[in-house]
Amino acid sequence: MIALFMAYNMIDLLDPRSEVTITKKGADGRIEMIVKKGKEIKVRKVTDKRLSGEGIRLGTAYRLKDGKVV
Repeated sequence: MIALFMAYNMIDLLDPRSEVTITKKGADGRIEMIVKKGKEIKVRKVTDKRLSGEGIRLGTAYRLKDGKVV
């Protein structure tokens, strides 16, 4: 497995201090983002849905009432 990580220059996935973001597109066309910060790894699914709500426009980003930026 380590040889596979090295072959694809992904050895940073094993470093507990590294931050890595990988974007992948499945055979069905769905896109996922895999985000690793330190030891924490999160998978986020990308959709074509539009988000809405109340907030302050920050260029192309919005800050929602709960403090999240989308």
